[in-house]
Amino acid sequence: MHWHEDIQITYVIHGTIQVQTLDHSLEVQVGQAIFINKKILHQITEIKDTHYRSFLFPICLCNSIKILPFFIKSAHF
Repeated sequence: MHWHEDIQITYVIHGTIQVQTLDHSLEVQVGQAIFINKKILHQITEIKDTHYRSFLFPICLCNSIKILPFFIKSAHF
């Protein structure tokens, strides 16, 4: 497991990933994304043939361009 000073958004292009934190485990499937807040200990594991992209954003950048409300509204947890 690891963590970042930045926030992370991971989008699954093909397949499924397993995202684990200290408190939760969640499968994220093709076409879905997950938001991981800064300083959250986490691990991403590919299930089968999987392709995904992770993006890290400094929290100061997100505050200035209002990116967070879009992802919060799009998430289904």
